[in-house]
Amino acid sequence: MPCPYAERKGTLVVCKVRGTPVNPLAYPCLGEKYPNCPIYARAAKEAPAAEAREAKQIATAGEAAAMPAPVSRRGLLGLTQSGDKPSECGQCVFYSKTRRWCFILGATVGNPATPPCG
Repeated sequence: MPCPYAERKGTLVVCKVRGTPVNPLAYPCLGEKYPNCPIYARAAKEAPAAEAREAKQIATAGEAAAMPAPVSRRGLLGLTQSGDKPSECGQCVFYSKTRRWCFILGATVGNPATPPCG
């Protein structure tokens, strides 16, 4: 049974790991002792790690695609209970009257009669 990384091309034996022809007398590519080959041993050892890295990249890409696009705080507008744009901060659900704080902008509001969000 030959090495899974060995490929015959005419009279040559090409190692898929190295991408170059190898001497099958120096390396046991075509025999049953190919697991003793240092090239095969290194590739077999690195293959699970490479597959794990690839799986992680695919999972990360899938998570990134599932996440909503980030929204700028400045792009948000205040909302009243009915979903309308408030005419003053006191009507907005994102405004704390006791702290005079806008949770959208993350800042203190100087004049609640004129909303800084527009």
